Amino acid sequence: MAGNRVKGRNRPKPKSVKAKAVNLSSKRRLSRMGKEQQKGKSGIAAHYVSRNKAMKMLQITLRDFRRLCILKGIYPRDPKKKPNKDKNKTYYHIKDISYLAHEPLLAKFRSFKTFMKKVRKRLAKNEHQDANRMYDKKPEYTLDHLVRERYPRFADSLEDLDDGLCLMHLFANLPSIGSIRVERTEAALRFCREWQLYVAQSRSLRKVFVSVKGIYYQAEVQGVTVTWLVPHKFSQNLPSDVDFRVMLTFLEFYETLLGFVLFKLYHSVGLRYPPKLLTNKDEDGAHLNAIQAVPTGSAMDTEETNESKEKLKPKKKKKKSNQEIESEGKLESLKDALKNIGKAVEEKEESADDQDKDGEEEKQVFAGDEGQAAIQKNHERIEALTNLFKGMRFWLSREVPYEPLEFCITAFGGKILSADSGCDISDASITHHVTDRETVKDRVKSREYIQPQWVFDCVNSKLILPVSRYAPEAKDLPPHLSPFVDNAAEGYMPLYAEEINKLRAARDSVSAPSGLKLQTKEESKKQREETFKTTTEMGEGDEGEDSEDDSEDEAESRYNEELAAEKRGEKSKTEIAKMEVEEDSSEEEEEEEEEEEKKESADEEEEMEEKEQEKVEDSKVEKTVSKLASKDKKKMESFIAKRRFQGHRKGYVFRNGENGLGYYLDTFANAKVTFKPSTRRQSKRAQRLAQKKEEEEMRHMMMSKKAKRLYGRMQHGRKKKQEKVDALKRKRAALSSSSKRRKSR
Repeated sequence: MAGNRVKGRNRPKPKSVKAKAVNLSSKRRLSRMGKEQQKGKSGIAAHYVSRNKAMKMLQITLRDFRRLCILKGIYPRDPKKKPNKDKNKTYYHIKDISYLAHEPLLAKFRSFKTFMKKVRKRLAKNEHQDANRMYDKKPEYTLDHLVRERYPRFADSLEDLDDGLCLMHLFANLPSIGSIRVERTEAALRFCREWQLYVAQSRSLRKVFVSVKGIYYQAEVQGVTVTWLVPHKFSQNLPSDVDFRVMLTFLEFYETLLGFVLFKLYHSVGLRYPPKLLTNKDEDGAHLNAIQAVPTGSAMDTEETNESKEKLKPKKKKKKSNQEIESEGKLESLKDALKNIGKAVEEKEESADDQDKDGEEEKQVFAGDEGQAAIQKNHERIEALTNLFKGMRFWLSREVPYEPLEFCITAFGGKILSADSGCDISDASITHHVTDRETVKDRVKSREYIQPQWVFDCVNSKLILPVSRYAPEAKDLPPHLSPFVDNAAEGYMPLYAEEINKLRAARDSVSAPSGLKLQTKEESKKQREETFKTTTEMGEGDEGEDSEDDSEDEAESRYNEELAAEKRGEKSKTEIAKMEVEEDSSEEEEEEEEEEEKKESADEEEEMEEKEQEKVEDSKVEKTVSKLASKDKKKMESFIAKRRFQGHRKGYVFRNGENGLGYYLDTFANAKVTFKPSTRRQSKRAQRLAQKKEEEEMRHMMMSKKAKRLYGRMQHGRKKKQEKVDALKRKRAALSSSSKRRKSR
């Protein structure tokens, strides 16, 4: 029978209710509590995977996994709840890893891995020629599909262009060492030139700031602000703790991205991409002048397309003499040059006429619409500001930074001349001479001599600043203010920024509303003639009130009398009247000045009397204080006996003197200290030690925090060792002295 029998009972004891609730069958437990879930199969742990697990899932090495994540734009995630055991691990989302598993580049990486095994096999057999031949036919891949995936819109690619441009300009300045090859640095330099040429041609540059890190630029490209950093042209030292392989994978992706972006931007402006590289200027060291922007549909564009088509066609071999080849080449070059010159002149004339016509048509169309008129005014204002250096020619000396100045000046409509480009310094068309030397020989009066900072400050302020403060002999240049700082938000306006704001306000008040247009010579002459006529008609001084009543005949007769008097060298009636009025006004002013001087002298006398009284009172107070101090000094004892130092006492010095330990009166407390130069000559050893100590101090000052910490530990260890050595010496000396005493006994 089931259950436990109880003594004195025939039936078993019934089971408790708790036992029935706990001892459930598997079906009842499943229906009541649900299916037991395995560890790591649900919740937050199921959404994240560690890096090692992800590599096992994809079956690739760590190097390929890093490259794939960088190219696809996948980064580690930080889950909210990490397991205690694996807190230091990096985690990825499971969806990102499944996204990587379907990437076509994985197959390329695997095929390249098998290919390299075959190459190594040939090298192991000393078949070097076959290995080189095989390596030339290695499998290649493109990243075009990744650019389309990551940036579905063109605006997205422009917003993510900052990092790519910074990396391109960095690699353009790096030397080709180790994994950094010459091809990569040359490609980076080509992309940097093409980007700067587009910004200069489209007048998109807005801000420039020269800092210790490098030069910060900001451009506005199709409504998107792009900011990038260009390092200074110094010899770069490659740090050992930087993994350049990771940076090279980023560079590989940004190369394809910039290729797409620049192709789109060049064609939006009507230029052919890639621009033509002028090898002669490139070899001479030119920067932007070495690239020529070719407009689409021009003669040069059609010629280049024809040349590329001819290169693709199979060539027929025909033997010609060297003279025939040379003469044909010269004739073709002359024809091309004449065609290009004629077409360039025609295009310029047509473009100028078209611009004038378009501007007039736009004004007529949008005459009634206020919103469109405001947009057109804003557009004209931006054009005027971006053509800041229009009509100016700059000569760049050899000591100034050529590339940033060339970029800024060409981006704002200026032209550059320099010795590197084959120009002459005596050219009369030069308006500004940029130099960084204190003295300039053979100055030309028609030029302005400036320092490079003037160009950057003019770009930031959108204003032609006064040249006097930026002259080569100027020692204190004005501060180079950052255009990236909002002074109103910071709550501090520098003094030079206030001066620039005043100049800008004066410029805006004088300039026409359509833009920054100056008057021509003819307009200024007409304005002067009109003002001269009005002044002669109105007269000067008190005569201007009665001029309305005068007739025209009287005004003409008065004017003729004045001219005749001027020819004779005599003064006219109006001038004599004016002189009398001036004399009367001068007499009144003199009387007023005399009264003011009398008042000032009386005030000064009163102040002098008050000061004398104050001095007398101060002298009385000083005498009483000095008497009290002399009494206190007499009362002060010359010696106070003490066995130990018990703190500082005013007027006393603690020392062991004639009367023993104690406080002695300090006789040199109020004495003036004078230092005389020591006439004693130092020995060569002392000089050497002093120099060594000074060098150590300088080295310690130039150390980093970590180096200082290590140096301190080293010095601490040396001191400890020295203390141990001194202690051993003392012990030995004590033992030797004790042994001598024993022997003497």
